[in-house]
Amino acid sequence: MHGSYDIPVYKNNNLTLGFFYSNFEFSKLLIVNSYASYWFNKEKISRVYLGLGVTNIKTLIFYAGASFKGVIQGIAYDKSTFSDNLVHRIQSGIELCASYIGQAKVKTK
Repeated sequence: MHGSYDIPVYKNNNLTLGFFYSNFEFSKLLIVNSYASYWFNKEKISRVYLGLGVTNIKTLIFYAGASFKGVIQGIAYDKSTFSDNLVHRIQSGIELCASYIGQAKVKTK
């Protein structure tokens, strides 16, 4: 289950609040995040964004990305907030993503 809510802040700036919940067999995951974005051109779906998230209160996630004409590129860095043992100290990493969101256009007579 996931969801998000966009809050217009000022002209071309938005604040987006979101969550993601997964319950699969023995693994449960909850991510709560937010990011600020600046729209260069809403018609061409072009913007840049920065954000911060938390996973199960154990890991911070730093987000950065951009989109242009439906092509979204992003990078995230996960950093464990617990350092009490070796397992948690090595749980950090970088994630890269790219996706495309198309728009369907219907011709009317």
